[in-house]
Amino acid sequence: MRCSAIETGKRNVEGGASCWAPRARANSSPAFRFPSSALLLALLLLAIGATSAVSDDSTEPAPVAIPWGPFLQNPTPTAVTILWATNTPNKGSIVYGTAANRMDRTLTATEQTEGRNVLTLTDLEPATKYHYRVVSTPLDGRPPVESETATFITPATEYRHFTFAIQGDVHQSNCAGELAQLLSDQAPDFILDLGDRNPSIVGGLFRPYREVLQATPIYFARGNHDAEHKQAMVCTMPGPGAPSYYAFTRGNARFFCVFSTDRKDLAEGSEQYRWLEDELKSCKETWRFVFQHIPVYSAHRDGLSQALDDERALLEKYNVHVVFQGHMHHYDRTFPLRDNKVVSTGGVTYVTVSGSCGGSYPFKHSNRAWFLAKRFRGAPFIGIGVVNDKKATFHFMTSQGAIFDTLELTAK
Repeated sequence: MRCSAIETGKRNVEGGASCWAPRARANSSPAFRFPSSALLLALLLLAIGATSAVSDDSTEPAPVAIPWGPFLQNPTPTAVTILWATNTPNKGSIVYGTAANRMDRTLTATEQTEGRNVLTLTDLEPATKYHYRVVSTPLDGRPPVESETATFITPATEYRHFTFAIQGDVHQSNCAGELAQLLSDQAPDFILDLGDRNPSIVGGLFRPYREVLQATPIYFARGNHDAEHKQAMVCTMPGPGAPSYYAFTRGNARFFCVFSTDRKDLAEGSEQYRWLEDELKSCKETWRFVFQHIPVYSAHRDGLSQALDDERALLEKYNVHVVFQGHMHHYDRTFPLRDNKVVSTGGVTYVTVSGSCGGSYPFKHSNRAWFLAKRFRGAPFIGIGVVNDKKATFHFMTSQGAIFDTLELTAK
């Protein structure tokens, strides 16, 4: 049995449970009210078993399905992690190979899982295209369920050119299909998600972006609507702060995912603050990019978030190039900033890329703030970054592909 479509229904996998219950079809006929005597009679018949309203079918288990996934995370030249959900206790497997007609390798989990499957393929070849599908075999003897076949490409071992997408505040929006198509057309090497994937990560992200995520690795920041256990369901990045904060390297760039929702976690001396300082201090890569949910600077708030001032000082001290932010449901970009001033060189640029839910929040202040280089609202959008050795270019575009802002940087 092969099942690749995601059922519409009432979600509880996202919250850590293990099933995806199909939603009952709404009854289009008007509601009928029993007279009170008839209602009592019906209840009495039900109690003594004299009615056929209860069927043995109600005890049948739900059809085996893959509610979300598969999707990719943390690729290296020789490995990649693949995640997916199953609505029944199962043993997960990945069938893969370098051609659609030569998927001759299988990795099977050593233990049964319930709700979420996580397997890491290793011993892969760099810069190579692989075909794969995931298989979940129920422990109760029912036939296995499989995903459709998808592909991914492992990174090269030595390269300084790559592309990535930036999106924020997916929530659940009518524009998701258009943005998914735009991401597919742009074909980035990976995606940065800036947080806030509720109320339904399935309906808002995994269903409309399914084909994109099967082929493109994604890294999740944690937003104010993303509880820690929900973040842990979709983020398997290693590190002492996982799943809320972590770092990874791509090419000649280091990316730092920061958990900014609980501001005290970034106060000087806190565990995350010490981690971030150690990471920035030891960074040897050419580029340093931070991505997080709550903005350090915001056009909506007309300035610096004082609660994140300790973080701001760290970012400036260790010469972070760009901070990608979410939360505000619009776009704004600062000039390079240092010590709360615009500078010509050596500053940090803060970019709020929060348009995956439509980008429609109005700006709180009518006048453009002193730190703002650009602001935009009124249409769904994403960002596309292109790093080529010491040059980096970022285009921010609507779901129709119209570019409304461009940022060009040169690293020392």
